[in-house]
Amino acid sequence: MAIQVRQAKLADVWELLEMLLEFRNQQRELGVRTIAQNPGVLRGGTVIELGLTFNDPQWKYIVAEKDGLLVGFIVGHIERCGPTDEHEFCMRIHGDYLKEKSMANPRVLQKMWELLDTWAKSKGAEYYYGLIHPGNQPSIKVAKYVGFKHHMTQFLKMCSQDRGEE
Repeated sequence: MAIQVRQAKLADVWELLEMLLEFRNQQRELGVRTIAQNPGVLRGGTVIELGLTFNDPQWKYIVAEKDGLLVGFIVGHIERCGPTDEHEFCMRIHGDYLKEKSMANPRVLQKMWELLDTWAKSKGAEYYYGLIHPGNQPSIKVAKYVGFKHHMTQFLKMCSQDRGEE
């Protein structure tokens, strides 16, 4: 059966949740060591994120389905740009994932991006951005394939644990 690309439905939530966890674990393995090491924390955060964003009109979940099972997703979020930006809205790519590397063929990726692109433009987005860790070469390759010119990396500063307690 061919792979079908479509907007995620409520019935997809449990499968989507499992794929989001796989995606986060893959990110951790590919270099993002700052993601919570406690699997319970990771799962809880992913559940909350999915619950808060799934029906939000500024978020879009696109999925790829094969033989009745989800095999991939892409998630985008419309954001208002900064006051000095020449554009009003942009879209942040929160992640894209395909369960099998062999499925990362141009047609599946392109179809997922086309659906997300059409939606983003309807919301007024004028550009896209995503944060990709330099150690995550597969994601960098995909981003370049779909037209990103270069990748950004995320900077992190933890809050001090010293709260003046004696």
